[in-house]
Amino acid sequence: MQSIRQIARLSGAVAIAAAACFGGNAQAKLVGDSITATYYYPNLSTPYDMGTVIVGSGVEFNDLGFTVDVSDYHIEITSKVFGTYNQSSFNGFTLVDNTNPHAFDELKFAYTTFDSNLKNSIKITGNMVSVNWGTFFTQPGYKIMLEVPEPASYGMLLAGLGLLSVAARRKKKVPAGAAQ
Repeated sequence: MQSIRQIARLSGAVAIAAAACFGGNAQAKLVGDSITATYYYPNLSTPYDMGTVIVGSGVEFNDLGFTVDVSDYHIEITSKVFGTYNQSSFNGFTLVDNTNPHAFDELKFAYTTFDSNLKNSIKITGNMVSVNWGTFFTQPGYKIMLEVPEPASYGMLLAGLGLLSVAARRKKKVPAGAAQ
């Protein structure tokens, strides 16, 4: 019974420490930032300005056969058309955060309903995200999701690792008088 109380206390301490370290908001608080979208075809020297918006609620960009919805912790790109994109050196778009040079540092690829190889055509750096459609097939509703891992995920990971280390240490202890 005593060991269960100790583990419970330690778990609570780990959870409080994790909340203190990782609680609050994730790094990429994007609402309120100024974002510029540019489409490029057939290469990076032929830009089409899609505009600049302040990130808020709803879809930020709704042009050229797809929508881009930016929130505090994710970017969702959704296709509106059927088709195959043309082969070219670059056939896609960039999003640039004009407010924060490190806005997308924590952003990670989450999933896509396009061809899974599209993941390799997505580049995320500092304040820019670029998607090169290449020759990928699309249909309405296909999505790309980029997300910032939630702070609670890190806290849960830390708490779990803490509990595993406690359990491992307890297994190593051999009671006095026990046969070895």
